[in-house]
Amino acid sequence: MAEHENLKGAMFPDNNAEIAYKGTINVNGEQKYVSLIKAKTQNGEDIYEIAVSMGRVYFNAPETKKNKVGPDIGGPITIDGRKYKFGGWNNISKNGNSYLGCSLQDKTEAPF
Repeated sequence: MAEHENLKGAMFPDNNAEIAYKGTINVNGEQKYVSLIKAKTQNGEDIYEIAVSMGRVYFNAPETKKNKVGPDIGGPITIDGRKYKFGGWNNISKNGNSYLGCSLQDKTEAPF
């Protein structure tokens, strides 16, 4: 992976997925928030995935943004014990598909 791509990514809408269950699991004395996601394969078969929450993020309404280029959704998250600031921006691809462009900033390097 190229260095400029580190801590960046994208998420796309998935109309074939739904949260089947949400809850908590105690792992080594630490409460983990989890979701069971039900989706479909390209062949239409049901598949299930457990997703562990990395943190709660918040929608930034355009009228409440501190600046117009700020993220549309963001907040603090933790991945493998390391703290990050998550930012997501609503985008439209060249093909006209909507997606969320994502970026992480290491909180030890963040100016806040």
